[in-house]
Amino acid sequence: MWAANIDPDLLAFSQGRLAMYYGYSKDYNQIKKSNPGLNFQVIAVPQLLSKEKFAISSYFVEGVSNASTSQAEAMLFMKFLKSPGAQEKLYQEQLKKGIFPPPYSNKSLNEKLRGTDAYVFAQQANYALSAPFMLTPEKESRGEGMNKFIKDAVNSILSGTEPDFVTEDMFLALTGAEPTGEITENIPKILPEVEE
Repeated sequence: MWAANIDPDLLAFSQGRLAMYYGYSKDYNQIKKSNPGLNFQVIAVPQLLSKEKFAISSYFVEGVSNASTSQAEAMLFMKFLKSPGAQEKLYQEQLKKGIFPPPYSNKSLNEKLRGTDAYVFAQQANYALSAPFMLTPEKESRGEGMNKFIKDAVNSILSGTEPDFVTEDMFLALTGAEPTGEITENIPKILPEVEE
């Protein structure tokens, strides 16, 4: 939430004062830590009447520095970490510690999560798009800047700015495209088509 007199949405949800919260799998631990007794359910992102499902994802990738003196060994270790056996073991160890682990990065393991909250997140990985809209602790992060941009866009609409103008500005900012006067016609190429 972006009003100065209202608590952040994650905090309000954790305290049982907000009925619905859109978030990432990483938020699950924070909610449970803040309020272990909170009774809530994780569901997939509601979909518009579209031909394709659509969700936003944020994730991290592993890499090996090209300056490393042990690149071959580091790559072998990364290959091991990506193996189904290692992923299952790491997942189970996190569960033992009371941590809600992120879904497996190896999609072939997703069926093993069926019946868990993690399965909801894992299933959405099949149609999720990558996005930079995730808050991180670093103040200068791109994610925080993008969230601020969305906040400003919502506030503009709430203060009376025509949504088409805000949408065009957002599209330009996200794509780096030049204004052509036909921006709104290009937006459906990014968003799913809605059946009427």
